[in-house]
Amino acid sequence: MTTEGLPTDAYRDAMYKAIREHFAELPGGQALEVSGQKVAIVLRQFSWEFGGRPVFDLCLREESFPAAYPGYDLVTADQVLEHVVDPFLAVRNLAGIVRPGGRVLITSALLFPVHDAPDDYWRFTTYGFKRLLTQAGLRVETVGSWGNPDAVRYTLSWRENNATLETTLGPEAYGKFLETNDPTCPVMVWAVGKKPTDPPRASGPTAG
Repeated sequence: MTTEGLPTDAYRDAMYKAIREHFAELPGGQALEVSGQKVAIVLRQFSWEFGGRPVFDLCLREESFPAAYPGYDLVTADQVLEHVVDPFLAVRNLAGIVRPGGRVLITSALLFPVHDAPDDYWRFTTYGFKRLLTQAGLRVETVGSWGNPDAVRYTLSWRENNATLETTLGPEAYGKFLETNDPTCPVMVWAVGKKPTDPPRASGPTAG
């Protein structure tokens, strides 16, 4: 697996690689990252702005969400949605500041220890991410996950952190670790939704 130019993170390498490949043939533009700044490193073709808690509150009521934000070509919430009280509202707010034809990228941990307590509320499968996007009026463009039994064991025991896992395993075993993906043991989940040019009305979280 080629991870050159990606943020160093043992449990997100495969995810960032998949995200970079998905956007490789897509145009850049104006982007907002509502998280850290790792996706900005992965997708260098965009011009980035950054926002985060508590100033940038994803769970404001939709009619109260800042109207001053322009129509972005891409908005990302990388490892954020497990920490917001209402992820359905949060994704609707993200969709609201994306221009028609723009995209929303969401990522989250699934089989992962509680972290940043007490603000750690949710875990999402790929099916949950699809639901988050569609209820916000977005069309699911791609959804993916990465993990394997070893990754689950490492993360749940905190046996190794991102900085030491490659050293502990060695280059060859670490490469195999990254290449091994078992959809039944996902550690990381991601999805991209595209805002239609004539968007359908968003549905509520209780439908279907």
